[in-house]
Amino acid sequence: MFHTYVYYATDGVPLWENHAEAQKHHHSGKLDHPTVVNNRLYLNKHVYDLSTGTVIEVDDFDWHGCGVMSASGHTLFRRFEFHGMYNLETKKRTEFLGLRSGCWLSLIPSGGLLLAPESSAGCSCDHAIQTSIAYVPEKVRSRGTDSP
Repeated sequence: MFHTYVYYATDGVPLWENHAEAQKHHHSGKLDHPTVVNNRLYLNKHVYDLSTGTVIEVDDFDWHGCGVMSASGHTLFRRFEFHGMYNLETKKRTEFLGLRSGCWLSLIPSGGLLLAPESSAGCSCDHAIQTSIAYVPEKVRSRGTDSP
């Protein structure tokens, strides 16, 4: 069960609360932590309006595996089976096959890049590639620069 409580930052007065059954039943499902993008709270496959607590949607996608979510201004990053990306505007999911993130926060959006330091060594999961990688957006790559 996920118990979500939201408070006003200025004075600590309760704003809203929600109680929902765990939606992820694969290992580490109850380790999910909230992620806020704009005025939306993402937690336990639920999308909440941060101001009211209204459930906007419940994601039925069967992402699994360990690891927790991170976000940029328009994208959620998490492990689906491999490195995963979910565009909040288009609702498009992208998965980078063969690359597994670690069991905690290991997909790190920063400065327009997605950094994924290797953190799966020693894991018992079968995944082909154990390496650190940095993803560069296609828009940056297509400017004709020499950078990868």
